[in-house]
Amino acid sequence: MFDNKWQVYESGIVVWAHIIQANRLLFEPGKDNCPASVVFAPNWRQHVDVEELGHIAHSLYELKGTVPNEPHLRQLAECLTDERARTFGVRIPPSVSGHLRLVESSTFITRKHLPNRVLTLPFFPIVVASQAPYYNFPLPSRFWPEQFIEFWDAQDRY
Repeated sequence: MFDNKWQVYESGIVVWAHIIQANRLLFEPGKDNCPASVVFAPNWRQHVDVEELGHIAHSLYELKGTVPNEPHLRQLAECLTDERARTFGVRIPPSVSGHLRLVESSTFITRKHLPNRVLTLPFFPIVVASQAPYYNFPLPSRFWPEQFIEFWDAQDRY
């Protein structure tokens, strides 16, 4: 992932991502940068409502600690249960995503790229590689629209 960082920033696309799970340290002030698991649509042409993305993220989080019968769901459940596993571009099956083409992927949250250095909201823009395995990084907040930064800062912590 880090070996491809500059390529992702130079030729990637910006889409919305929603946290499935993240290191708890990111939800409080501190210095640690940490990994997280996010869900997103790797195609910028596909409109995805962040609220719907949130419902799907919640459904995926509910897989943690389970052993589903469906192989794709089992893979996701195993990765979410093993919080040290790193995945990139794992397709979300239609049984969870419905009509949306979504993927789950690991990302790395660097606090200096968040407006208040804390995960305040469960969704944010990411820069994602335009091809599988969809390496991604949160879009630094200096590139966020001012209205979204104000909205982020006005919220209670996630």
